[in-house]
Amino acid sequence: MREYEFRGKDIKTGWYHGLLCAIFTKFNSASINQENGFFAVSLDTIGQYTGVQDSCGLKIFEGDIVRSTSDFGIGVVKFIQGSFYVEFSKSNLEYLCQEDLEVIGNIYDNPELLEKVD
Repeated sequence: MREYEFRGKDIKTGWYHGLLCAIFTKFNSASINQENGFFAVSLDTIGQYTGVQDSCGLKIFEGDIVRSTSDFGIGVVKFIQGSFYVEFSKSNLEYLCQEDLEVIGNIYDNPELLEKVD
């Protein structure tokens, strides 16, 4: 069975992982439900777990920046038309597969890594 998990970032305290709750506020936030409570997170930072782990065993989420051990370089994980892809360049989308990817950051905490994307 597929594992459903989301993550979102609260500006003050960092990242939360859990289930996304449909509690939207005028402050452009939603809630992540963890075992120990609900946590407000920015809508802009919410990403779903892809169901895939990288070559080191880390969970890969939408918005992660990954490095390919093959010739693709660095890309961003995106959800497009019902599937997860890695966008290595504007014209180069690849299906998400774990064997050759390593999570090196995300678009929220490490935007400087995107400068290396073609």
